Amino acid sequence: MLVKNALKLDPSHTKFLRDSFEKQIRKVYAAIEKEILSEISGGAFRLGMPATVFESHATRVKQFKTWLEKLLDDAFMRTDATGNPWWVDYVNRGYKSGVLRAYHESRREILDPTAQLVLGDTGLLSFPFSLHGPASYADALLKQRKILRRLEMLREGIEHNFADIASSLSSQSGRIVIDALHRNVAPRTLARTLAANLERSLKKRGIPLSYAEVVRFHADGELDGFENLGADRLRLDVEWKTMEDPCPKCAAMAGEVFPIEEARGVIPLHPQCRCSWVLAS
Repeated sequence: MLVKNALKLDPSHTKFLRDSFEKQIRKVYAAIEKEILSEISGGAFRLGMPATVFESHATRVKQFKTWLEKLLDDAFMRTDATGNPWWVDYVNRGYKSGVLRAYHESRREILDPTAQLVLGDTGLLSFPFSLHGPASYADALLKQRKILRRLEMLREGIEHNFADIASSLSSQSGRIVIDALHRNVAPRTLARTLAANLERSLKKRGIPLSYAEVVRFHADGELDGFENLGADRLRLDVEWKTMEDPCPKCAAMAGEVFPIEEARGVIPLHPQCRCSWVLAS
């Protein structure tokens, strides 16, 4: 059986980064689940004990939610050696990969090796493809004030997504604990129910986020990369080109051409989107 090259099935060329982000998110969820199983099964917060005049069920639920919210915040906002949340690296790498792809795509379209690259914050700083490679272009672009602001906005967006996931998990888990207390559910059973809810969140929120956000970072990098090279119109390179059963949303966009200012926010079209931008002919 012939196995197709994964990159040829992915116009965005983000498969390896998406897979890496998904793997890391799975690790984060696994660490949360381990803590929940350990604490709740071990009798933490006395969730399996009857209420008393000194400690009501409501008090125990409040204590549990306070503990859980800190656990989730520590997991989703854990910092790395740079002092940034662990997911910032994926924002930066995804965005830069888009910038580099815009450079290579433009270079293929421009046959004259002396063609000038347009780059600059307040003025135009031009230099030829033949003298400066993709790394030089990406490094120069990433020093621009507007690009630094763009990266900041992307980071704020994913931070909001993780905060929303944490809030949903806290609310759902609180309801599960309240129900368990009313039914006198054993702590081990409660812990397994909480773990099952966590698994549902991973499948419905965590994994789709790992795919969609990397493609979003990459698409924004492409747009800025093309724009700074003087492009003004782009065509959507949709996954229908390389897949037998493309997403209907993507297939419907085949051949669409967008001015750059209208292209922002178009990709991803859906959580599993693998679309990309190319120069419009």
